[in-house]
Amino acid sequence: MCGLFSETSEHLLFSCRYSKEVWKTLGTRERLETAEIDQEWITKAWNASAEEDGRAKGLIACTLWSLWKSRNGVVFRGKRSPELAVVRAAVEMAEEYRCVNKKKNPKPRKIRKPWEPPEPGWSKANTDGALKAGAPQGGAVAIFRNADGEFLQAGWEPCPGTSALQTELWAIRLALKMARRGSRLEIESDCTEAIRCLQQPELGPWRVRNLARECAELANGVGEVRLSHVGREANSVGGSGGGEGQCGIGLLPSGASKQRSTGTM
Repeated sequence: MCGLFSETSEHLLFSCRYSKEVWKTLGTRERLETAEIDQEWITKAWNASAEEDGRAKGLIACTLWSLWKSRNGVVFRGKRSPELAVVRAAVEMAEEYRCVNKKKNPKPRKIRKPWEPPEPGWSKANTDGALKAGAPQGGAVAIFRNADGEFLQAGWEPCPGTSALQTELWAIRLALKMARRGSRLEIESDCTEAIRCLQQPELGPWRVRNLARECAELANGVGEVRLSHVGREANSVGGSGGGEGQCGIGLLPSGASKQRSTGTM
């Protein structure tokens, strides 16, 4: 490349005046954590694991390739690329590789938490509200199971379709209306905002404050009530409500009736 020494791979890629300038430009441009890129630093960075310095390893590989392509340009076309052009080509190649490799190795999916039965002596109601855009009303569903996971009862009813939050609160209200007085009931919902409104009604949107207060009054008549948020997958036993005012219960055991809000435990 420089015409001053016989060509060896070591001289071409590391010792040559031209290649040294390329490595220096790379370190300055990419702000690599080293005062000067030399063969020792390159070997150390290359042997590092991907977690420690994967970016540097990619840049090194692509710079070596760019240097070799520049050498071929001199040998076969009599034209040498400027040092900055070699660095730019290496950086672009490394970035392209990183993007393609990232798509091939997506982040692992989160482990979904399944539905869990309540403690012995408690029953659990999974609730869900649904609202379809433009529909005049929504639907609310509540499904009760015991500590053995056995189906106890379920209820559904249409509800005002002003907002998704209102339908979720309406479903919790339905569960409280169906609960047996003096019982121990755990209510699960996949709506964080609905749980927050019930815990602090005065902080919720004014349109649902009366509904939240009604739920609090109903809870006082049940006995012990727990409210908890669960992911959608864990609330799937309650997630079959329809969004057009026809709140169906697709997961009821065969022979179970689709009753409205009336019913006791």
